[in-house]
Amino acid sequence: MLNKIKIDLSNAMKSGDKNKIQALRNMISALKDYEINNSKKLTDDETINVLSKQAKKIKESIAQYKAGGRDDLVQNEEAELYILNSYLPEPTSPEKIIETIEKIINELESVSMSDFGMVMGKTMASLPKNTDGKIVQEYVKDKLK
Repeated sequence: MLNKIKIDLSNAMKSGDKNKIQALRNMISALKDYEINNSKKLTDDETINVLSKQAKKIKESIAQYKAGGRDDLVQNEEAELYILNSYLPEPTSPEKIIETIEKIINELESVSMSDFGMVMGKTMASLPKNTDGKIVQEYVKDKLK
């Protein structure tokens, strides 16, 4: 996947797409940092994990910029997030998340918020790695009311 990103960066540089160039450079930087820090080449799963973490950071930045009234920076971050998401697998559907949560609640016979941690742990382990934990957390809280 890193090679695909490098090829796309080369094409973006030829076309002069500044937003895409910056987004791809940030992605390559995050992937290279991971490789250097762990002294190994990335697998596809690790690449997706690193890019998912980067997407999460960008979402947090967007929220902070919105709170600060910095719409110019929000647009830049949203453009970068859009490009980054094109390299990630489709997010887990809400229906799949809810179905998994309900199944685990039934298995564990959980009925109260005291079981929240156990339900969250099993749910996150059962779903794909790129599933947003905040979304799962909201659904679990809703189901355990």
